[in-house]
Amino acid sequence: MANRVPTYGIVGYGVQGKRRDSILKDLGLERVFIKDYISNLNEGELKEVDYLIIATPTDVHIKSVIDYSHLSENIFLEKPIGTNLPETRDIMRMLQGTGHTVYVGSNFLHIPPIAKTINLAQSRAMNPLRISIDIGIDWRDFPAWRSKGRGCILDIFPHVFLFLWEIGLTDLSVVSSYYVKHQSLGDLEGETFASSLMLNDKVTPVRTDISWENNDPYVRIDLSYPDENIICSMKKSSDGLTVISRDNGLINIESETTDSLRIGRTYSYHMDMQNMMDDMANPRKTQQNIDKYMSMAEIIDSMYGGSDIAKERQVLVVPYHRRVI
Repeated sequence: MANRVPTYGIVGYGVQGKRRDSILKDLGLERVFIKDYISNLNEGELKEVDYLIIATPTDVHIKSVIDYSHLSENIFLEKPIGTNLPETRDIMRMLQGTGHTVYVGSNFLHIPPIAKTINLAQSRAMNPLRISIDIGIDWRDFPAWRSKGRGCILDIFPHVFLFLWEIGLTDLSVVSSYYVKHQSLGDLEGETFASSLMLNDKVTPVRTDISWENNDPYVRIDLSYPDENIICSMKKSSDGLTVISRDNGLINIESETTDSLRIGRTYSYHMDMQNMMDDMANPRKTQQNIDKYMSMAEIIDSMYGGSDIAKERQVLVVPYHRRVI
């Protein structure tokens, strides 16, 4: 008897829902239904499936979980879990208390130049002396809700956090952060966010700058070690990883892709969904996945002071001097 084809349903059919749908089809799964809050799209019968993909906006995650989690034991959530720490805890209590297996996705770590940077950093016997992460986002590629309120931090900072966690920097606290909203982009609000983090109670600067503006998307990560710098630089038309040693020798490592923010991103989403199916069969890995996102929620709430004050003020400057984890 042939093996049964795994099934899935999708709640939320915007950019992420459509992308996850396409990839799961490519991986050989059978779609049973689509339910979208925004467009009121209803396709297929709402019945039990092997995997439920929740790809709604973050502020609708809790409603999606309440309304549809009974349709599958395996829940895939787009990052982050909730809009703040209390909501994140509520969602996880609901799901884990009813025996659900939960997996939160992030494609960023699977983009080829990022994956290579992680591998190089993991091979070092020490933490970097200094870390700088600079990300530029083109708001035209994203729905309007993402450029409101917590857009920069909720959508983009999780990628930064997961990168730091992956290279072994799991003990983080916030030293300072600032957040600027501006109205220079027509109907959409632009955002700029920056933060400094402290690692392991040591003064090891981690500088993060995220700009949500009308520009070409880019990512630059600079890890400084005593003997060399590891620089990952990705733009819309090129990508690559460079290791610069202190004796001015230069080693350039080309990526497998020619367009990191298009081809590389598609590949990375495939890897993310494949990891979901593999890891959901391993309780230890699924718990590690959730642990990361719970820690992330604590960090993000600390950056915001646990409130949505940035929705009401153009500029938010908040210093922090307490441990988070």
